[in-house]
Amino acid sequence: MGLTRHPDGITVMFCDDNGDLRPAETVGGAFVELRGAHRSAVVTDSNPLTSAELLEPGSDDWLTVVAVADSQERLDGLIADLGPGSGPNTSAFSRRVEVRTHVGAGGPRIAPGRITLAEGKVLDDAAKKLEVSVLKVMGAGAVVDNRHPLFDDFMKAKPFKTPVPLI
Repeated sequence: MGLTRHPDGITVMFCDDNGDLRPAETVGGAFVELRGAHRSAVVTDSNPLTSAELLEPGSDDWLTVVAVADSQERLDGLIADLGPGSGPNTSAFSRRVEVRTHVGAGGPRIAPGRITLAEGKVLDDAAKKLEVSVLKVMGAGAVVDNRHPLFDDFMKAKPFKTPVPLI
């Protein structure tokens, strides 16, 4: 799947572990960077798959960084330490995402190791291209398995190559 940002930007919705929106935890910005990496670059011997990831590791390409800001200068500041990266050839349902935001009067915010669910308009169903307008960010303790309230949404977010076993 390939992700591209909506022309007006992305709304980032910070949720609790169950995917419920937290009050006052939504930010939006027109300046967006989506970065991805092949799963083999994210999952290593020292950072192996979790039990939930073993059940469903997701696509080969993982979304690794989402940066959202309200100016180009702030976006540049959010991604300055990243260097060159791969494009957003990533899954709409991703694990281990670092979400970086700098919107409004507050300073930069970094939420590491999150599970995300991208929502938006399908631009090309055959190529699995999605124009992202909303990114739901699960709480730091979220475990997405078949008991999670949004599990069906996660299942629809990407084409699974093998059936997901029940826990």
